[in-house]
Amino acid sequence: MLKLLICAALLLLAVPAYAMHISEGILPLPWAVFWYAVAIPFVALGIRQVNSLARDDLSFKPLVGLMAAVVFIISCMPVPVPTAGTCSHPCGT
Repeated sequence: MLKLLICAALLLLAVPAYAMHISEGILPLPWAVFWYAVAIPFVALGIRQVNSLARDDLSFKPLVGLMAAVVFIISCMPVPVPTAGTCSHPCGT
């Protein structure tokens, strides 16, 4: 019963956000350059770690490919949003 009351309260207290994906060309160029620069070390470390794991275990690359395919398929599945009358989709990030 408590879970039902919490769910009802969350639905009734929700406010419209009027939010959506960032359109192309909206993000200022300095911001885009800054966040690319921030992301570069993390991407490099991730690639380095994946290469290290792939050298140690030959089944690692096929496993990564399979998991990427699963995430892609799941992100393609529409999830109905009953209060909005539209659909959403899970993100694979």
